[in-house]
Amino acid sequence: MSVKTKDMIFTMVKIIFDKVLLEPTFVSIYFKLCFDLDRNPKSKWKVQNFSCLSIIRQFCKGGFVNRKINTFSGEYRDLKQKRKVLGLINLIGELFNNNEFAMPLFKTYYSGLVKSCDELEIEYLCKLVTKSGKRIMELMSKPDKLQLVSTLQSHQRNTNLPSRIRFSIQNIFELMDHNWNSASSAYHIDVARKPQQNVGCRSNFRATKRIVFNPKSMLVEFVHSGDKNTLLENIKECRGKIASFEICKAIMLEYIDSKDCKKPKIKEFAELVKDRFEITKSMMCECVMKNSEELDDIRIDVPFVDTYLEEVISWFKDS
Repeated sequence: MSVKTKDMIFTMVKIIFDKVLLEPTFVSIYFKLCFDLDRNPKSKWKVQNFSCLSIIRQFCKGGFVNRKINTFSGEYRDLKQKRKVLGLINLIGELFNNNEFAMPLFKTYYSGLVKSCDELEIEYLCKLVTKSGKRIMELMSKPDKLQLVSTLQSHQRNTNLPSRIRFSIQNIFELMDHNWNSASSAYHIDVARKPQQNVGCRSNFRATKRIVFNPKSMLVEFVHSGDKNTLLENIKECRGKIASFEICKAIMLEYIDSKDCKKPKIKEFAELVKDRFEITKSMMCECVMKNSEELDDIRIDVPFVDTYLEEVISWFKDS
């Protein structure tokens, strides 16, 4: 790799930094890229005492200080700016998780968010704690831990805050209860399979197969195949509120993302599963609120999101 000047280094890292803000899902990959570049023995900037991660830290500091300065105008631009700040918070959390931010430096970012009552700042705090909560709790002093919990509880009781923020706080407390292990979106169920006839099986033999219950995968498979029997067999043993919310989310997002020719199949899928999973209109509305941050991102590219959501909600009735 041939990077010979200070300006070239900054330009290269700035490109990576901008990509992280716009693609926060891949923050771990971009961090590893910078990490590997810094440890590449052929890197030319080492003689200048430069590193990718040190420049990234500078960019994080500048971006965080200026997070409230919105130079854009219009709803679309404001939403894009918010998305970039959430990407920045995600990057700060990734750096902290990988020991690239010492606790005293990290507290300069964290403490400002804890003390703020601004709606956006609370949302940023939820994002940061969700990303780095385990490490924060390991390194933080007991008074700071109590302050964090007290602040989150206070925000959760504040009915003036949007539901998506209060759901985010609820999710944080659930992560605390489960030692910061996020629940998987796939539910594994052992289903007994009866022995097939005329294949030389003993009559008392019962084989088991591992079925991965993934609502989105089942929905996509049904849309393509239209096989009702296979669908009903797959979901026969799948019950519970968590699974119901995953079904709601899969229906909602797939309906928004699919072409018009596939939307009737998605509605048919919803009709087949709504009674088994006891999905109601209020449950679907709750799912919409809980995933409002993701829906905000989708609105940037899909203009009729709210229309699609109204259509999906209308399929269900309150119990």
